[in-house]
Amino acid sequence: MRVKYLVSMILSFLVTLGLIAPVYAAPKQVDTNVTKFSFLNKDKVEANKIYHSDDFYLDIDWDASSSGTDLQEGDYFDITLPDQMEFPDDSAHTDFKIYAADGTTVIANAHVNPNESGGGTVRVTFTDYVNDKYDVKGNIFLVSHFIQEKIKIGEENTFSISVNGEVSSKTVSIIGPSQIEHEVLAKWGRKDSNPEVANWRMRINHSKEDLPNTVITDNLGDSGEMFIEEGFTLDEVVYDSEGGVISSTPVDLTEDNFKLAEDKKSFTLTLGNLNGKQYLLKYQSTYTPGTTLRNDALLTSDEGKYDYHATFRSTSAGGTGSGSLANKIKIIKVDAENKETKLEGAEFTLKNEETGKTYTLTTDKDGEVTSDKLVSGKYTIEETKAPTGYIKNGEKVTVEVKDGEAVVKTITNEPLKTNIKVVKKWVGEKKDSVTVKLLANGEVKDEITLNNENEWTHLFENLREYKNGKKISYSVEEVEVEGYSTKITGNEKDGFEITNTKKQVTGIEEENPITVTENETPSIVNEIEKTKVSKNVVETGDQTRVLMILILFIVSAGLLVFVLRKIKK
Repeated sequence: MRVKYLVSMILSFLVTLGLIAPVYAAPKQVDTNVTKFSFLNKDKVEANKIYHSDDFYLDIDWDASSSGTDLQEGDYFDITLPDQMEFPDDSAHTDFKIYAADGTTVIANAHVNPNESGGGTVRVTFTDYVNDKYDVKGNIFLVSHFIQEKIKIGEENTFSISVNGEVSSKTVSIIGPSQIEHEVLAKWGRKDSNPEVANWRMRINHSKEDLPNTVITDNLGDSGEMFIEEGFTLDEVVYDSEGGVISSTPVDLTEDNFKLAEDKKSFTLTLGNLNGKQYLLKYQSTYTPGTTLRNDALLTSDEGKYDYHATFRSTSAGGTGSGSLANKIKIIKVDAENKETKLEGAEFTLKNEETGKTYTLTTDKDGEVTSDKLVSGKYTIEETKAPTGYIKNGEKVTVEVKDGEAVVKTITNEPLKTNIKVVKKWVGEKKDSVTVKLLANGEVKDEITLNNENEWTHLFENLREYKNGKKISYSVEEVEVEGYSTKITGNEKDGFEITNTKKQVTGIEEENPITVTENETPSIVNEIEKTKVSKNVVETGDQTRVLMILILFIVSAGLLVFVLRKIKK
């Protein structure tokens, strides 16, 4: 009976628990339709022609509204991708978020699973955003490039994707390489495995010209980016008619033929007389993901000038739940001397040039600020307040906002600087030199030797006034000078004055006092006992004079004693 009772109680408990516990549905694959399938070029413009070796985007609009309000967190759908394409397998392209119209709320997470032989799938998994919502739809775009063996260059090619067995197709023309004619200079950008690096290629003298005194310069302008010093290589090559490299021989880059500017924003390559020689220059620069980076090259020779302008924009996967990208401007504020230092508290006025409408933006602790969604058009960015400890950037920047794109602009600030003067004074004999240290917030920052050659004066220059938003307290101290006391007066603004005074030694009596015999006259003895040798001497000449007086006094006393004895006899 007890066993039956216990079993009955357990069953009752489980039934009750089943009634009151919430029922969670397992994640399910949902019905989704592809409403648009197209190709975008690297500038995210729809294209019907794609160059065979270019990266491009697959742009896919999807619609899950047939599920009504039944969508739940964890539900998903899969898209099968064309097997004539190769999809990157790095994390920047395989995992990305699909955002709502506000640009911050995540509707779904996407994961691309590429096949080694080409193609693959992308799974879109919904977040809790979709719970109890309806009419859910959106867009994704994927980075891809063609597998050369699986396409027909110079012809139209058809590519297909499928969702839940439903196939959507798109036909594009694939453009192949063409014969290069009369090309002296050309260049282009390529992505790197590091998203913050851009790779550049420069093709030199494909047309095999005889160009005497050839010099090539290249610069990044006001982009805020820099060339990477160790990223330069030069090869003397033989090109085919389409620009492909048949053979190559490395060429050393030395101080005689290559110079990178101090700010690393430009370089000069001296090739001398080309005499039909062809070259390939490879190099790298820093890059801010999401931006378009312009790069200008110029070849000059005695025969004339040739220039070439190239741009680079990285590609990455992404998506939105509204069917279109929010048009926003993102400002990144950095230290001009160290771009790894992001600056908080910079204020900007953003103005629509057509409507005159303005917005105020302030950078956060990460040195970044992003605008609300903006209408397309030209905008000016003007800094109205610099971060604490920095000089306001007076440059007015003009940018253009386009549908489906975000503008990212990096703006720098020069730090506030100060100079601190230190002067050395002496009271008494001077030493040959002294060492003075400059302290910043109590820590030694610099030190200097003061002497006659620099007139006992020094100016510590180009010192930052602030660190991490707080004013730096500067002071000076002197390495101890033996036999001297030190006094420091002044301040950071007016300068510091260090005064050394020679110490006086007092209360020390002569080690060998004069003694007299019992027969000596008391008055003379008293006078001798009163004579003490004082060491309160500042100059060497005073010591000598005192000694001479003492000797003369002793001699005189001796003579006087001798005379008195003679008189008594």
